[in-house]
Amino acid sequence: MNQISAVFKMYKNRIERYFNDNGRNWRDMYRDYNEKMRAEKKKKEQQ
Repeated sequence: MNQISAVFKMYKNRIERYFNDNGRNWRDMYRDYNEKMRAEKKKKEQQ
């Protein structure tokens, strides 16, 4: 299991570095995505 975790961590770090190098903040992007999903879910529940 530790070997699998190491592989995913390696790719996670690469993806984070890619976003950061290209002027994106992955934490902000993830937060915005979650806010959008919550808003859509709330809108759907209200209908």
